[in-house]
Amino acid sequence: MVCLKSLVLLFIVLNVTLTFGQNAPVQLLNKEFKIQYFAKMTWFNAHLSCLDCGGQLASIETEVEQKYVEGLIHDLDLQSKSFWTAGTDLANEGIFNWFTTGDVITYANFAPLRPDNKNGTEHCIVLFGAESLKWNDFDCNSLAYFICENKPKCYL
Repeated sequence: MVCLKSLVLLFIVLNVTLTFGQNAPVQLLNKEFKIQYFAKMTWFNAHLSCLDCGGQLASIETEVEQKYVEGLIHDLDLQSKSFWTAGTDLANEGIFNWFTTGDVITYANFAPLRPDNKNGTEHCIVLFGAESLKWNDFDCNSLAYFICENKPKCYL
């Protein structure tokens, strides 16, 4: 599959110190986030698309990362849309892991009454536009936009 480059917005975070709340500096991890909104895909195809571009589906591991990604989505005026992340409970119902690392999710931002595994088919996490970009478990075969991440290139 050819790396889909059209309409991809690249945001690079390189040890950037941001200020949130009461002017407290917060260090972000070394990550690049790409908000992919050129086509909706299933969770599985979104994963493959990120791999084709040298990345992986995004793992949002802190509140700082959540707020940062929300800001990127708001800047694109796409806050009413939904976006796949790497979160899933496909391996073990009710225990969400980051698919790309296998790590159990320790920071979560689920909407009220979520996850709910509606109809027993919801196993992949989206930032849910209908719930102010809070997380929701969603059917992995549904279509959504997605967020890729990768480590920034090191230029020494």
